[in-house]
Amino acid sequence: MADESQKKLDIRFLMSDKRKMPMPEEKERQKKARKKRGWIAFLLIVILVLVILVGVGMAFYFSIVFDLPRLTTLKDYQPYITSGVYSEDEVLIGEFFVERRTVISLSQMPRFLPKAFIAAEDARFFEHGGIDYWRIWAQPSAILRPWMWSREEARSPSRLPSPSFSLRNGATPGN
Repeated sequence: MADESQKKLDIRFLMSDKRKMPMPEEKERQKKARKKRGWIAFLLIVILVLVILVGVGMAFYFSIVFDLPRLTTLKDYQPYITSGVYSEDEVLIGEFFVERRTVISLSQMPRFLPKAFIAAEDARFFEHGGIDYWRIWAQPSAILRPWMWSREEARSPSRLPSPSFSLRNGATPGN
């Protein structure tokens, strides 16, 4: 009889909620599984962000590339020409044009004109191989610099304008 009651106790204990608690090695295995799932989720998010960035970059690149003229059209450049109207004695009376351009050869250009264009567009043109990574890196700071200065000026009491007020009849001090 004692054996029977002992068996019932064992069965009740086996079926109780206490028995459902995981063992230490089971907890360790669950912890590792959770950690692994966390890393997988992190990697999936990183991959998704990279795919989105590559997609945006490609869309930006192709939107620019499709607007550029083909190299063959650059080699065979034919600008709009000016039509001149002449009198009977070959005196120019007037000109008709969409864009008034005069085509000259490179040898007719002043020697420093190409260098002036380059200097105006990219002062470091001859120092890099086509892409100026330093300017790309410095551009965000150049954009943010005026905003940062305006914040400093707003905090500085010495730079605040003096209050202006008007006297009677619209006159101002010093008038």
